[in-house]
Amino acid sequence: KIKKKVTDGRFLPVGGTWVEMDGNVPSGESFVRQFLYGQRYFKSEFGSYCREFWLPDTFGYSAQLPQIMRGAGIKYFLTQKISWNLINQFPVGGCVGEEERERGVCLNFSRTH
Repeated sequence: KIKKKVTDGRFLPVGGTWVEMDGNVPSGESFVRQFLYGQRYFKSEFGSYCREFWLPDTFGYSAQLPQIMRGAGIKYFLTQKISWNLINQFPVGGCVGEEERERGVCLNFSRTH
């Protein structure tokens, strides 16, 4: 049923990785493998690669992630964990500057939890 909805354009699979991984501790190779196996799965099951990376709950974010995401064909990053702070608001959201639009990823996160 989900494949039919994807084919009809009524459901957009998001994720990009094999599982919801830790975004802070693993090595770059581990991140690359997550995207490699995840993107293979989405392509084989739904006919296309994900352009969105969904990582809702992690204890940190590696500085390697934007470059690795772009290498995997990911353009957008969706999360919510970085907004869980009552005192310090996360300073950015969305694409910041032309360079990030071309080589980075666009960030979108929920400010409500």
